[in-house]
Amino acid sequence: MSNHLAIATVTGALHTQLLNATALVPGATVTTARPNGGLANPAPAINIFLYQVTPNAAYRNADLPSRRGDGQLAQRPQVALTLHYLLSFLGDETTLEPQRLLGAALRQLHAHPLITAQDIAQTIANPPYDTVLPASNLADQIDVVRFSPLAARGESRE
Repeated sequence: MSNHLAIATVTGALHTQLLNATALVPGATVTTARPNGGLANPAPAINIFLYQVTPNAAYRNADLPSRRGDGQLAQRPQVALTLHYLLSFLGDETTLEPQRLLGAALRQLHAHPLITAQDIAQTIANPPYDTVLPASNLADQIDVVRFSPLAARGESRE
C-alpha cells in the first residue's frame, strides 16, 4: 500500500472505470454506498461496496521493512492487501437494466483489468476526487492494481 489514500484511490479508480460502462445504459450512474436493497423501481446504477480487506498472501513478505545500521528506515514498509468489492446492479427489471449493466461492467473490467498510473492520475484530477485524493501516491508504486473476479464457493479455478 502506498499511503493512507491508497484504498480510497483504488475505489475511485474502479468508480471511474465503471462510469465508462454506464454509457451503454442511458441514465445509469455509479455509486459507492452501502447496499440497501428493497427499492421498488430504482434508477439504473452500478453500486460499488468495499466489503472486505484481507492480507495478500503472495506479497505479504515481499517488502519487509529494512533499517540501516543506525536504526534509520532505509525502505518504507508496504502493506500488501486484497480488496474485495461487491458490485450491485440496479434498475428496471422489465427492461433488463441490471443485467445490461452487469454485462457492460464485466466487459469493461475484462478489457481493462489493470489500474495504470494514467488511470489514477485521471481519477485524482476529476471531481469529486480532485478535492479528497490529491495527496495519493498510488500511481508511484511499482506494482499495478489488478481487478479479478472471485470464484463462487465450491467452484474450481482450474
